Amino acid sequence: MPALTINKYYNFTTYAPSILGTSYNNAKLVSILDYDTALKFGNIELLHKQIYPYLPSNTPSDLTKYTYYLFKTENGNVILADYWLIDTSIQETGGINATINLYNIDSNKVSIIRDQLKLLGINFNITI
Repeated sequence: MPALTINKYYNFTTYAPSILGTSYNNAKLVSILDYDTALKFGNIELLHKQIYPYLPSNTPSDLTKYTYYLFKTENGNVILADYWLIDTSIQETGGINATINLYNIDSNKVSIIRDQLKLLGINFNITI
């Protein structure tokens, strides 16, 4: 499995699309969790029992050995285990593009907005 980096965006598919969803696009990796921490976000054991029949035959059954990922998606947060993702489907993306229209603002505020976006490390284009 490729190494995933926090605050990066990914596209990927899962082994159990009927349970986990077919594919995820522009999912932001928020955190990498161990088993005990992942349990705080949902019933990982029950979910794994449903998913396990869809996984490759050589998949370890010990859930405590898995790495868990907390992704922020368009539909909210989701916890997924490393073995639930199809490794060859994982692609890092550049994130999403957002369009913001600001109406009736003065040039001083444009400068402030520009400075704040720079501080956040956001690539942007301002057209006046």
